[in-house]
Amino acid sequence: MARELSGRGYRVYTTGRRRESLAPLGAAGIHGRELDVDDDESITRALDAVRQEVGHLDLLVNNAGVSQVGALVDLTRGHVGRIAGLFTTPAEEFVVPRRSTRRS
Repeated sequence: MARELSGRGYRVYTTGRRRESLAPLGAAGIHGRELDVDDDESITRALDAVRQEVGHLDLLVNNAGVSQVGALVDLTRGHVGRIAGLFTTPAEEFVVPRRSTRRS
């Protein structure tokens, strides 16, 4: 999706916990930002950096995931809470308060 949108002329940012995993997209003109969806400060830093560079977001595609190795019965309450929080905390919670008043 990122390559397609970039190919159509959109300015695209991708995020990931490891900057080196984003490097291959740079050749396609896609901007990478380090971001850990488990860390509110990391989310704020990434969004603030994008806002500083372009002033606003037109579209947000949230495709975060989590992997847990081991048997389901071995999950602790903390593991389950982390997973549930990742999928139930809307990205808009971070974006909407910061969104521009710009109208298209």
